[in-house]
Amino acid sequence: MNKVVSLRLDEEELEILRNMEKTEKDKSSAARKLIKDGWKFSILQMYSRGKISTGRAAKDLNISISEFIDMLAELVIRSNITYEDFLESQKTINRIWK
Repeated sequence: MNKVVSLRLDEEELEILRNMEKTEKDKSSAARKLIKDGWKFSILQMYSRGKISTGRAAKDLNISISEFIDMLAELVIRSNITYEDFLESQKTINRIWK
């Protein structure tokens, strides 16, 4: 269910919204896209700075870890996963699937 939210925007922010509206169907759609893209950007920024883990980033974006890793590859962002992390996950998988 959608809720109505009132925002105060300055002229520069309104201009951004008007420009976005050219590719979206209306201002509401443009604003929702900007919010979602901004959230994704913030998560990617925190991840790339080592502030949050792969699992936390995926959870905050409401996607699987593999989807997040695919997103990193698509955006050419280096993963923080080390070779040791990979080996540890292999041990866990082998233990679970035996």
